[in-house]
Amino acid sequence: MGQRSLEDELEIRDLIATYALSVGRRDAEAWGETWTEDAEWNVLGRAPKGRAEVIALWNGLMSQFPLIVHSATDGIVCVNGDRATGTWAITEQGYREGGRAVLVLGRYKDEYRRTSEGWRIRKRDFECLYQGAPDFSDL
Repeated sequence: MGQRSLEDELEIRDLIATYALSVGRRDAEAWGETWTEDAEWNVLGRAPKGRAEVIALWNGLMSQFPLIVHSATDGIVCVNGDRATGTWAITEQGYREGGRAVLVLGRYKDEYRRTSEGWRIRKRDFECLYQGAPDFSDL
């Protein structure tokens, strides 16, 4: 891996950290800035296209959670010029409206693109491994 690829990988890791922290902060502007204008997000049977649609779906999903923490770990990033791919394990712990705690475990498969603003998520596919009570009683 060349020096530029290492710098690129670190920038992408920072992008994913910004994404995760923005979820917990409920910062739609910062979260939205992690995406390209032509973004695609395949999540929970939905597939919005374009940054505006992606943000609209996120705002709708976030409205169900007065409290949520999103963590991305075990990331693998492969850089190839101005494009890159990544895979991440994710954990979300939240509190739904109505008082129900929820745990989400899954994987993101990503495509990234270098833009004039830096690296951004071009496409993100979510694979849900578990969604339910934190004690796994919904298995």
